[in-house]
Amino acid sequence: MVRPETPADAVGMLALVDGAMPLAGGTDLVIDLRTGRTTAEMLVDLTGIPDLAGIANDGATVRIGAMTTVRRLEQDLMLARRASAIVEAARVLGSVQVRNMATIGGNLCHATPSADLPPALLVHGAVATIIGPETERKAPVAHLFTGPGTTCLERDELLTEVMVPAPREGSGSCYLRHTVRRAMDLAGVGVAAWVALEDGAVTGARVALGAVAPVPTLVDGVEVPLIGHARDDPLLEVAANMAEAA
Repeated sequence: MVRPETPADAVGMLALVDGAMPLAGGTDLVIDLRTGRTTAEMLVDLTGIPDLAGIANDGATVRIGAMTTVRRLEQDLMLARRASAIVEAARVLGSVQVRNMATIGGNLCHATPSADLPPALLVHGAVATIIGPETERKAPVAHLFTGPGTTCLERDELLTEVMVPAPREGSGSCYLRHTVRRAMDLAGVGVAAWVALEDGAVTGARVALGAVAPVPTLVDGVEVPLIGHARDDPLLEVAANMAEAA
């Protein structure tokens, strides 16, 4: 195991050894290593990189470092007021002990189809920052996942932060999930929704689904029957039917 002090050092170490893997909270990776579901030639421990953790809001963008724990997301008052779907998704992820260790970056990069955070980030239009040995690029979280357990990241790339456009006034979001039991469990279905209103009329809407497909999915066109209308139960039912069909 190696312990870099900067993101650039971490990327260099990932590029140096074929089969090196980044270690964040370890709540998934350590178990996968112990059970033999995955192997690693070297672990790159990211816990010594302070720049990768924290939540900042500059008024236009909420920046969430990849090493920010799920527990911190759950307890962040600004997110609770302005992006409540993210807090609600964090709140139901695992146990308190898991949330104290698990990170937003690890949750995304593990790419479990039933993960709770991705749908909430999708409806908020989140974008991931990814760095490599010589480049930095942005990828919408909606395009991050390529299949169960796989992402668009190359082996020598590192997700460093997630950027969420600061939610505008008159908007709100939520996350709901269905599980088999009322205890710590994986989502059977996870649903996040975001709606924006102006003068009582809908100006934007998004719905994202988790655990129903190989990757978390935004429902295409769900906003079309709602835009320009006030709250209307028949129109909401049309949108709900579109989500169900998706």
